[in-house]
Parts: sequence; C-alpha cells; structure tokens
Amino acid sequence: MPNSLHTKIAQRQSGILLYGITPPKANNTPEKIAEIAALQIERIAPLGLDGLVLYDIQDEADRTDATRPFPFMATLDPLVYSRDYLAALTIAKIVYRCVGKYAPAQFGADLLAMNDGVSVFVGAASRQQQVSLTVAQAYALRREVNPHLLVGGVAIPERHLVKNDEHLRVAHKVTEGCSFFVTQCVYNVEAAKNFFVGLLLRLPTNWHGDGADYFHHYAMRLGENAGIYAVARD
Repeated sequence: MPNSLHTKIAQRQSGILLYGITPPKANNTPEKIAEIAALQIERIAPLGLDGLVLYDIQDEADRTDATRPFPFMATLDPLVYSRDYLAALTIAKIVYRCVGKYAPAQFGADLLAMNDGVSVFVGAASRQQQVSLTVAQAYALRREVNPHLLVGGVAIPERHLVKNDEHLRVAHKVTEGCSFFVTQCVYNVEAAKNFFVGLLLRLPTNWHGDGADYFHHYAMRLGENAGIYAVARD
C-alpha cells in the first residue's frame, strides 16, 4: 500500500520533511553495520520525518582531472541497508540508485524488490563514464517491471547558472515518469530563482506528459515548496 509520503507527493502538499544519510562503508563487518544502523534508528525515529533518503554513492573520478585526496571507498547498497538493517525504522525510504553501475538484470530485480516504494534514479557522473545501464534504460525498465514504484529525479539549480538547461532536464525527467525532485540545500538563491522561472517561461506551451500540468502550475508558485525538496544530510 502506498504510504503517506506517496499521498503527499501525489497531492502536491508542501512541507514535506526528509532526512538524508549515506549507508556505511561496504568494508565494515555486518556487526559494525548493525551497530551503526541501531544508532541511526535511535536518532532518526523521534524526528517525525516523512521519509528517509538513502544515497547511492559512485566513484566520480571522471568528473575531474584533479587527484583525489583520499581513495574512493564504496558504501553498502542502500537497498540492502534499508531492507536488512533499517526495517525497524517505520518511515518511507527513498532509495537512490546510481543506475550506471548496475547490470540490467540486477536493476530489474531491485525494482521488483522495492515494490511500491520510492526511488531516485541518478545518471553517470560524466559523459566519459562507462556505464552498464543508462538513465533512459532505467526509466524504461521501471515502466516495464514495476510501474507502481514512485520515482523521482535530481535537480541542481546551481548547474542552471552554467548550462542554462536545468528546467529542460527536469521537464524531460517528468516525461520519463518522475513525480518529484530532490535538490541539495540552496547555495545560490538567484540560481534557484532562475531555475524556477525557467520552468514557467521556457517550457513549451504544448508540453504534455505525466506531471506536465503540475510543473506549469508549480513554476507559477515561486517560493512555495510544492514539489522540489531540500534534504537535511547526515
């Protein structure tokens, strides 16, 4: 059954409160992971959250030529962490998937395992990154394997200052089935404003698809939290 987070997103309610964490490092022992999870459950349970964001981490070495100050360390699969260690935390889990690192068969199985849960699909760190699955393929698999999965996307207002196309990225993701978007904290108010205005002024007037009417409506409600949510990060 869809949970209250599904309902709030479907009804475009404001004031959705999320909290984000990264799963423990994958090289921890099961006992250590269980210990970390218990502490997180104890801290997060009383907060009255609508949902918990579980980030999926990928190596982004292709994003820059700069040498990393420390080696990349993989984290536990957020779906595994949610299922095996955070079951006692009875709030909606928003499970991120860096889709490029999963083979299609595995990704399809993960979609089924999430049932009618919530997920956010994230693409490659750069165009040079070698991937096993593209975001477009991930959206197609979701429609085929588990259309009941509520899926969201990432929006980066600061990127809009550089590329001036974030509103079009969001529009495309909506046509692919995204029902909500998660941003980082607002680091640049002007970038956020420009992004929102772009949704109103630059989306095609004949744009159709799931969520299209919503985004035309949303862009006219600048300053209101109507569908793009900032996340408190651990």
